[in-house]
Amino acid sequence: MPRKPRMRSSTDMYHITNRGINKNNIFNLENDKKKFLRILQKSCLQYPAELYSYCIMSNHFHLLLKIPFTELSAFIQQLSTTYAVYYNSKYNKSGHVFQGRFHSEAIQNEKYFWCCMRYIHNNPMQACLVPSPVMYKFSSMREYVKKSRFLIHPKAFRIYVQHFPNTIDFQQFHNKHDRFIYIDTPEEVYERKKLLIEKCSKYFLAGKNLPSEDAIFWSSELKKEFIKYASDNLDVSKAEVGRYVKF
Repeated sequence: MPRKPRMRSSTDMYHITNRGINKNNIFNLENDKKKFLRILQKSCLQYPAELYSYCIMSNHFHLLLKIPFTELSAFIQQLSTTYAVYYNSKYNKSGHVFQGRFHSEAIQNEKYFWCCMRYIHNNPMQACLVPSPVMYKFSSMREYVKKSRFLIHPKAFRIYVQHFPNTIDFQQFHNKHDRFIYIDTPEEVYERKKLLIEKCSKYFLAGKNLPSEDAIFWSSELKKEFIKYASDNLDVSKAEVGRYVKF
């Protein structure tokens, strides 16, 4: 089956992610995460790349990056290959380190840009690694809150200051929720869709003055109505709603 062509962003802004092959924890140690960030820093200097957000987890990474489409694949290839050489040498391994082709999504507007940044910063909290995103050492959240630039581009600071009067507003923004489905590991995408559909069911039932999710079992008509309601309000298909909700 041919793979889909990579979508081109009209803004040159992309959300990029990739994970370790076979779900391996390729960033398991702090020194590994630090090494990847140093490689990322050098790559950003060698390419016309502007980094706006990042998060390095144990088995995958997220980047919010502005870069010409024609340079995107070469940038990620250099980043991944350089880290793979380090990783294989350190752990006496050979072969691929990352899980095939990296994933990217085009950031086409400002609203999605900020929501995507929030999603990236909240990754460690969603994984129950920290109680607050600012406590995680390997994301750009700390750079913004502490106003201590290490990797993010100077333009990132400028638009941050324009958009958020103070760090409290920025941190409160990270407590808000949205209904977007972001690229991530399959497990994270599954959990996100499941959570959003569960929340959607609560709004649906509240609108009908029904007491609990068990009400969905009451009639086939109610099931059909909820599936349509969820697919209309979320970035999921009717078939996906049917798979995620156990009728």
